[in-house]
Amino acid sequence: MGQVTGGGEGHEKLDAWKLSDDLAVDLFGVTRALPPDMRWLSSQVLRAAISVPANIAEGYARASRREFLQFLSISRASLAEVEYFIHFMNRTGLMTPEQHQKLREQRKATAQRLHGFNQVRSQQGQLRRHQIGRRLRITGGVPNRC
Repeated sequence: MGQVTGGGEGHEKLDAWKLSDDLAVDLFGVTRALPPDMRWLSSQVLRAAISVPANIAEGYARASRREFLQFLSISRASLAEVEYFIHFMNRTGLMTPEQHQKLREQRKATAQRLHGFNQVRSQQGQLRRHQIGRRLRITGGVPNRC
C-alpha cells in the first residue's frame, strides 16, 4: 500500500522501522475492508501492528541501550501478535490469498530485520562492557577519562 516518504530523521532511517511501518499501513488497508461486525478485530489488529513501529521509535528516543533493547523486545512481541492476526484472518476468509502472502512476507522481513538489529545492539552493549572492564584492569581500577 504506502511507502515511507520524506528524508527520515532518527528512527525513520532504521530499516526495521520502515518495514514495520509499511506492514502497519498495509494491514490498515486490509482491515478497512472488514465487515462492520468485525470492528473489534480491526481494532485489535491495528493496535498490535501500530505498536511495532511505535515501540521502535520510542525505544530509539530513550537515553540508554538497555531501554532501547526493552522497546525492541516489546516490538517483537507485538509482531508475533500481528503474525497470529494475519493467520486468523486468512483462515476465516477475511483476506485474499494474495493479501495473505504479501502480509506474511512483510511480517517475516520485518521480524528478520528486527531480530538482526536487536542482535547488533545487544552485541554493542557487550563489547562496551568488555572495553570498560578491560580499561579498568589496565588502569588499576581507576576509570580512564581520556
